Amino acid sequence: MRILLIWEIVPESTDLVLIEDPTEEQLRMLELANNTFLNSDDENEGLLYLNAALGDPEDCEGEEHAGIWADCKEESPVDGPIDRVFLSGFVL
Repeated sequence: MRILLIWEIVPESTDLVLIEDPTEEQLRMLELANNTFLNSDDENEGLLYLNAALGDPEDCEGEEHAGIWADCKEESPVDGPIDRVFLSGFVL
């Protein structure tokens, strides 16, 4: 399964993150975080997971998933079929 995560840093930037074959737990976190943004919904478990997974592992000590998707950012357009699309991010 190929997942496209549109990760917006509002109002500065948008990253496209291509996630190949996520685990059931990762998919659950994506679903929890879909259409929500940090600084507007800080209690969302999925958002906290995504923020750590996309971040620098050194900045997220103790998080086993820290940085797992940090190198998955793509340039537009993304080639090939996409099975699901999620939108999430961070409001400055």
